[in-house]
Amino acid sequence: KRDHRMPQTDVLEDRFAPRHPVHLTQGGLFEKIAAKAGLGDKEIVVNSLHGQAVDQLAEGLVVEALSEDGVIEGVSMPGATDFVVGVQWHAEFRVLNHTFNRALYAEFGEAAKHRAAARSHREGVV
Repeated sequence: KRDHRMPQTDVLEDRFAPRHPVHLTQGGLFEKIAAKAGLGDKEIVVNSLHGQAVDQLAEGLVVEALSEDGVIEGVSMPGATDFVVGVQWHAEFRVLNHTFNRALYAEFGEAAKHRAAARSHREGVV
């Protein structure tokens, strides 16, 4: 298995640097987000700073991304009424320089806008 733990360095750029590829699940939400962002590959490269990993997938979650050694790196919850995703990497680091992470946050922002608009409509707020 790959060592997914944080590199032992004080240099922030090195600690959070992209370290390994993850494969996006065919037909999944992450693959759709990647396609929408113009990423043709079914693989993205992410940073890796975790010592734990998902052992058993919780009910309702689906795998969105796997590392080469089979570690679950991304999940979503298709049946949820809200936007529910989880990732093992730090998607917030240098988000503007990472096409997929930027697209993931954009998708979250769109979901938040739609939820706010729907809530305002239900409550009669304009």
